[in-house]
Amino acid sequence: MQPMFLDTLPQVVVSGLLVGGLYGLGALGLSLAFGVLRVLNVAHGELIMLGGYATIFLFTLLGVDPFLALGPVFVALMALGLLLYLLLFRFIARMGDEQRIRSSLLVGFGLTLILHTAAVQLFSADERSLTTGYAALSLQVGALRLPVVRVAGLAVAVAATLLLERFLARTRWGVALRATSENWQMAALSGVDVGRAYLGAFALSAGL
Repeated sequence: MQPMFLDTLPQVVVSGLLVGGLYGLGALGLSLAFGVLRVLNVAHGELIMLGGYATIFLFTLLGVDPFLALGPVFVALMALGLLLYLLLFRFIARMGDEQRIRSSLLVGFGLTLILHTAAVQLFSADERSLTTGYAALSLQVGALRLPVVRVAGLAVAVAATLLLERFLARTRWGVALRATSENWQMAALSGVDVGRAYLGAFALSAGL
């Protein structure tokens, strides 16, 4: 007789992979900011939270499908990233590497407290979720149940990762970001506008 956990193990593994794709996308944005700017934006989770709230409001107030809301939410979070960089992280980016990391941690923790408290005051601490027509749909593959929303979310995460890879490898701005990440002094001597590279990397990180 097989232990009961062996019967559910494949489903647990698949569910973990589906959710892990979304966590991986969040980590991709976090690592982009650190790789280029050498700052630890510990408020990255709060930016993800704001993206979630923006999606909820677009759906509940305007009836925009959550997946169609990805475009405007991405643009809005990039704009917020631009603002945060210009107001806060721009000054940290000018510091030395060790001081930059320490200062970004302090600023990030403060920003986390501000955004978290503001969200609780504005939206309450109640759990919220989206209920669309396909929210309950799932694909049955043998004994495995694959929620359509999770599969679509994983597809979006993979597509975003591939697009980012192409952007960094094939575009002028992507090459500039990579050069800045490897050695910002040499990148500046080669004609790269390091300030713009930092700004673009942080905005893209927030959008992701």
